[in-house]
Amino acid sequence: MAVFRYIPGEHNVIRVDADGYNTCTVPANPEVHSSGLDFIALNPGENYFICGFAGHCSDEGMRIAVTTG
Repeated sequence: MAVFRYIPGEHNVIRVDADGYNTCTVPANPEVHSSGLDFIALNPGENYFICGFAGHCSDEGMRIAVTTG
């Protein structure tokens, strides 16, 4: 389980694939988490998340990759 804490309305959390993570690209019809306190189940292997607000991922580096065993 990953827990994301942030100020609602200023950030969000979107699960992406490796390409979306590397290019900071939001997929079509994404599940957007925006509560400010999000609990997201992790899949085995690689998990990728970005902030979907313009420039936050690409310019400010707001992305994270989590590997589970």
